[in-house]
Amino acid sequence: MILKQTSALALIITFALPAYSERKADVTPVLRYSDDIEPEKGTDLSPSDETCTIGKEQSPINLKQDKHLIKNDLSFSYGSIPLKLTDNKHTIKVIAEGENFVIFDGEKYKLLQFHYHTPSEHTIDRKSFPVGIHFVHKNDKGNYLVVGVLATEGAENSEYTKIISNAPIKANETFTPENVLIDLNKFIPLSEKAYQYAGSFTTLPCTEGVKWFVLETPVTLSKEQIDSLSTIHPNNNRPIQR
Repeated sequence: MILKQTSALALIITFALPAYSERKADVTPVLRYSDDIEPEKGTDLSPSDETCTIGKEQSPINLKQDKHLIKNDLSFSYGSIPLKLTDNKHTIKVIAEGENFVIFDGEKYKLLQFHYHTPSEHTIDRKSFPVGIHFVHKNDKGNYLVVGVLATEGAENSEYTKIISNAPIKANETFTPENVLIDLNKFIPLSEKAYQYAGSFTTLPCTEGVKWFVLETPVTLSKEQIDSLSTIHPNNNRPIQR
């Protein structure tokens, strides 16, 4: 499952990242949640986005072991999918196709996409992580469930390498590299417990009523992988809301 990073891959990443730097100078900035540009109440937000400032269940939050940690009752039914990516100028999003889903409380939630934040948006007892990955699901009733996975520095994860080495150069365009499959199961750690709470999306329109499950057990990424993700989209985490 874990492969050593080859010199060829290192060259791919080395030459791919400057292209991002060049592109970002030419695009119109988008709302990025960071300490210095968190929107003030009602500032530059359309009526449909005002939940971001007036909502009562906004995410992310500081998760507490004695308050939010419960048995992980999620049942995953994931497989392999073709790698399909888009860069929305805030993060790299992997679009999930096919029947990949989780079951919670008898309800089936289909995986729509997953994306990452550097550093993590949620904290555990005030501890932040280098990377947080969000797996966004939706059921037939239109309700959302998001699984959060935290990442620490350690062994390389070969599935994340596929994302890094195929990161789109142009924003807002979908890129599907030829004959590249990813195994979704290798993105999800085995975790007996999860932090659970009711929250929201962490980007516009900050929709509330989202079921959040942040897995207690993290995955590991190599220092090179963390550095690459951070270089592509640095500090794309929304600050703690409550």
